[in-house]
Formats: sequence, C-alpha cells, structure tokens
Amino acid sequence: MTTNRPTRFPVGAISSAVAALVCAVPTLVFPADSPIGPKLVLAVIAAILFGVAVILVRREGRTSTRHDGSDDPTES
Repeated sequence: MTTNRPTRFPVGAISSAVAALVCAVPTLVFPADSPIGPKLVLAVIAAILFGVAVILVRREGRTSTRHDGSDDPTES
C-alpha cells in the first residue's frame, strides 16, 4: 500500500551537512598556528546549525493530522 503524501524537502539533513562543512572549514582553510577567534566562531555556528538540524530531522517524520484510533479511513 502506498501513501499519496507529498514529498518534503529534507531541510534537516541539508542543515546537518552544512553544519559539518562549517565545522570542517577551520581545519581545511586556516593554518595550524592561526588565531583561535575565527575557529571558535565557526565552531559555535556549526553547533547552532547542528542543533537546528537535529530539531528539523525530528520534526520531518511527523504528520500534521491527528490519528483518532480508527483503522478505517472511511468511518467518520
């Protein structure tokens, strides 16, 4: 049985990937002896993005309709 639910754009998964990229930028771009300030700012931004991504992923699986316990969709 297939459902005819509209496909949603995976915003949570994309946010998680962006957070991983932001977290990797200091290692890939800045030299090892660079100041800690920019690295710390990017780490904080990555942590916030990852937190938002977790919340979005947790919300993606939920449906907007309430289930009343009935198994027959034709019953009112």
